[in-house]
Amino acid sequence: HPLQFLEYPDWLWSLQSSHNGEPNRVRLPEYESLLAGMGFQDVEIEVVETFPRELLTEMRPRLDPRFRRLSDEDLEPAVFVVACRVP
Repeated sequence: HPLQFLEYPDWLWSLQSSHNGEPNRVRLPEYESLLAGMGFQDVEIEVVETFPRELLTEMRPRLDPRFRRLSDEDLEPAVFVVACRVP
């Protein structure tokens, strides 16, 4: 299922994916926080694709606790584009 990459603890995901091009697991709110903390300006984020709410509800019990505690709104973006400016 498309949310399987959020089921594993960080240490295991790192072992499984560090050299094979698997997607990172940084969710949209983390990107927003990181970009703001690094001083980027004019940050624009466009959500291109989302996970269906029904899938989030069904799979939430299987997610790693780090992701399980996030809101649906935080988990929902599947694909997004970030554009920003370096000050």
